[in-house]
This record gives sequence, C-alpha cells and structure tokens, in this order.
Amino acid sequence: MKEVEEAPGPLIGFVASGSGATTCTILLVEGLEDKVKEETFSMIRDRDRWLLGVIRAGTGIDDNLQSGRYSPGIAYAKRGHAPSSARRSFHYTFSVIGQVKDDGLEENRQVIRPGSSAYLVQDRNPFSAFKHGDYLWAGNYWECEDWQIPFHKDFIPYHIGVYGTTGCGKSFLTRFLLIPLLKQAGCGVLVLDWEGRDYARYMPKNTVLVSQVKMDIDTVVTYICSRANHFGYYGSQRENNRIRQALEYLLRTYENGEESWRMKSEFELGDWLESEVKQHLEMSEGKRADYLQMYKARVAAGLQRIENKHWATILGKMEPKDLVERAKSDGLLILDMAAVGSDEKLAFFKSLGGHIRERLEEGEDLDLALIIDEGPQYAPWQPRGIQIDTTDLIQDLCALGRKHRLSITIIAQGMAGDIGINAAIRRNLNTHFIGQIHPLDMEEASNWLNPYHIPVERLLRMKPGQFYFIGKMNPSPTPLLISFKVK
Repeated sequence: MKEVEEAPGPLIGFVASGSGATTCTILLVEGLEDKVKEETFSMIRDRDRWLLGVIRAGTGIDDNLQSGRYSPGIAYAKRGHAPSSARRSFHYTFSVIGQVKDDGLEENRQVIRPGSSAYLVQDRNPFSAFKHGDYLWAGNYWECEDWQIPFHKDFIPYHIGVYGTTGCGKSFLTRFLLIPLLKQAGCGVLVLDWEGRDYARYMPKNTVLVSQVKMDIDTVVTYICSRANHFGYYGSQRENNRIRQALEYLLRTYENGEESWRMKSEFELGDWLESEVKQHLEMSEGKRADYLQMYKARVAAGLQRIENKHWATILGKMEPKDLVERAKSDGLLILDMAAVGSDEKLAFFKSLGGHIRERLEEGEDLDLALIIDEGPQYAPWQPRGIQIDTTDLIQDLCALGRKHRLSITIIAQGMAGDIGINAAIRRNLNTHFIGQIHPLDMEEASNWLNPYHIPVERLLRMKPGQFYFIGKMNPSPTPLLISFKVK
C-alpha cells in the first residue's frame, strides 16, 4: 500500500476530545450507526498523515435516556416516542496499528488531533501496509476472505498457545492454518494426538500408531503394571513392590541380544513373562512359600488381564529419533496415542521429549514444530506424579527451542486455573490464538485483551473458527480477529 492520498472508503466520523497516540474515540456521523461495527478496519486522516487501526468498544449515548435519574425522555420512551430535544450519539474506540508510510507501517507516537476525519476501509486491503519483516501469509480477517493475515516468521520458535472451549475450532485452526503455516516456514511438524480423533483420523497417510514406536523400559513397566491393575497393589506399593521389581529386572536384563523380549511376538510375550517372573520370585523368596504362592497368584491374575493387542503395543520398533526424522522428511507426522493410558502417554512423551532435549543441548538446529494436543494433560495448573516431569520437560524444550529452531504449540480448552495449562509453561508461549472461552477464563482473558479495548464478554460468544491473534508473530501491535478457510 502506497502512502494513502485518497480516502479508503466512506467518511464515518470524527476524532473526539481526549485522544492519545495509541487510542482515540470516534464520534459517528448521523446515519452511519448501521454501517459501522466493531472489529472493522478504519483510517484516520490526521494533519498530513494517515493512521490505520481497528474499531472497537462501541457505545451509544442519549442524554435524555440515561438510567438512574428522571428525565423527560424516559417518559416519552415509555410511550414509544422520543422527545424533539433528544441528543443521541454513537462512539467507538479506535485502536491504532500504525502510521501508513510508503515503505510500510511506522509506530505512531504523536497524539491524534481531535476533529480528525475517520474513514471506513473498503477499497483496499489494509494488510498490504505490512511491508517490514519476513512474513508468511495465511488465514483471513474474520469477514474478509480476501484479506490474508501476515505472520512474523522470525517468532515461530517463540512458541504458540491455542485456547478455546470444546467445539470452538481449535483442531480446525491447527489443521487448516497452523500446520500449513509451520510447513511453509520450513519446519517438519510432529503432532501428538492424545485421543487419536482430531488429527489422525483425517490424515491417515501421515499417521503412526503409538504401538509402532519403541517404548523405553520405564514406559513399558508402567504400561504393563497399569494393564495388570498393578497386580493388586494400592497406594505407594503400586510403584514399589516385589512383582514390579522383578518385572523391571527381567525387562532390563533381556533388553538386547538374541533372547531379547522385544524379539517375541504378542502371542508369546505374556506367557514368557509370567514364567520368567515366577522363576525370579522363586529364587529371591527362598523358603517363604506362603509369600511365594501369593506373589505367583498375583502375577498370573495380573498378566491374564492383558490381551494380545496390548502386548503388541509395547513391541514397536521405531525409535524416537525416527519420529523426528520422518516428521522433517515428510513435512508432517501425526502420532496416534489412543491405544495407551494417560500415564503411558506421558511416559512416552518423556522418552520423545528427552531425545529432543538431548539434540538441543548438543546445539543442533532442529527445524521442528511439536504440536501438543490436550496440553493440560502434560502440564496442568498443579502437576502431580509424572506430570511434574513432563511439565519441567516442556519448560526445558521451550527455553532451548527458541535458539535452535524448535517451535512448541500447546492446545488447551482453558488458559489458566483448573482448566488451563501451567503458568510457567504459559509464560514461555509468546503467540496466542484465543477462541471462545469458558467463563472461568474471563479473568485471564481480560488481562490479555482489555488493554486493547476488546470486551472480554465477546469471547463468550465467539463463533466457531474465529480467534483473536495476539503476540510476537502478529506484526500488528493490537490483536486481530482472524479466521481460516476449511478445505
């Protein structure tokens, strides 16, 4: 967009008193209240310069109809009429994006002159004014499908958060906007699909089952004990008992070589483990026959709960490094994690994340985007048990990733508190997409959007597929209401 000479659209009003450099109030001219609405682009002609911005926070005022005190206008209104002396006006807040120059947008530091004319942007694409920076283009401005949104490429490794209630379009945003955008930036995209329903079912050719991936011993032990109902143990004994110790010893002892348990089929592994664990217990328990019989009974009862399909889950051959390399070579890889329980998913993530962290610590530039669905499962507000480890791991990956081209995207139904993600993780995310929120998130959302004159109540009524785009990747200093095309 060259520096504007002609008005970009119809005159809508004038700047009111009390204006500043970043915001001002526009008084609409009579008859325009039906044509102007919140979140539309506008331009102000101030002296010999043009300012681009977004219209927000509309207010209608009628001095004769003020509540809380008597006025003749109220009596007239009750009869369905307005007095001849009615003084009515419509006001909107103008949130400044920048001053339009021939070579792009420039930050505005001058107070906007009251009385300056304001125009609706209709005849040109306002995003053509964004010329400085290495931008990628995707999505569109909410009601304008031809107005693509600029995304600052340099800030992709500064990490991304996607928030919204069920049904607001988080997975659609990820599939139709973020994944193509990250691939366009040169990243291989690895998606962890917690339930295997939001991504894997739509892109089966790019999907790997968690059962195809080699699990480390800790993950295998956790998985077997969980499926075996922890062999009848409860409380602290779940993690520390004779059977679990024997099982871990055997799996580590027969990890490699021709007799490795990994070389057995899903039809053989259960019987082999039962036999080996019982023999190990016989050797370790000695003459305590009463205890030995109890242990053997627990082993048999527990392992009988595990079906062949469950044994197949732990016999995968792909290493974590294979996942990373395939994501980078193919451009996109989705890991379907539906086959295992929550603890096993988190244990697997520890293995994958640990491998990625090692490569980052060695100074490797990964060019990888890791998308974590159901973020609160990995890093909740108050992590417990294995979640403490995964929360710390994500924090490490975020810190190291900024310097070594690893982008973390975390998707969550909430922003903070019981329904959101851990505060330490949230502080590491520098770009945010906020859709329709839960009322419990109003306080957190208001901290983000109130400074830009966006009523937080609007977020309770957002349409599916609409998100406020805010943060480092957004070249606009004010949030943008964006959408995307579903193909």
